[in-house]
Amino acid sequence: DHRISTSMKDVVLPSGFSKLPPNFGKEKHGQLSAAQWYTLFAYVVPLVIFDLFVNEPSKLSKESNNFQFLYNTAYLVQCTHIVCSCNLSKRCIKSFKINYKHYSLSIRDLFPEAKVVPNHHFSLHIPEQLRKWGPLRDLQVSRGASYWLLTTNTHKPSNHYVLSCTPFSASEY
Repeated sequence: DHRISTSMKDVVLPSGFSKLPPNFGKEKHGQLSAAQWYTLFAYVVPLVIFDLFVNEPSKLSKESNNFQFLYNTAYLVQCTHIVCSCNLSKRCIKSFKINYKHYSLSIRDLFPEAKVVPNHHFSLHIPEQLRKWGPLRDLQVSRGASYWLLTTNTHKPSNHYVLSCTPFSASEY
């Protein structure tokens, strides 16, 4: 729907938030960074969805597609917040699993023709990754490390470095 991509361009984000590419929604916008994905699903999509699909909240029927679509979006936003959080608990991981299940089931109800793609399947493994590794944002490579890797020829045997990280188990909570 072009209304969604048009409305996304109208969302004003505070400074410090990752901006979406100006050609977002077009086929050749390129890949989004992790920060841009977070901005998209935690802030932009909820604002746009409510603006486009809820004219009068008190008259929104629980049986309507708009209501189901809002719930679907809410499940996705909750999953996004959990995956990108700095702290995790067993309750958070369980909440992700439940919310993602509801999200998947509601997608099937809203869009029966939709197919499961690799990203959807991969997301089923996120609770296990969260239990083993803890907050996934801690596993991101720092900007300095990214720059170092870009400026270092890692194809030479003499420049072979391994970046290690310490596994974290959320079961410690």
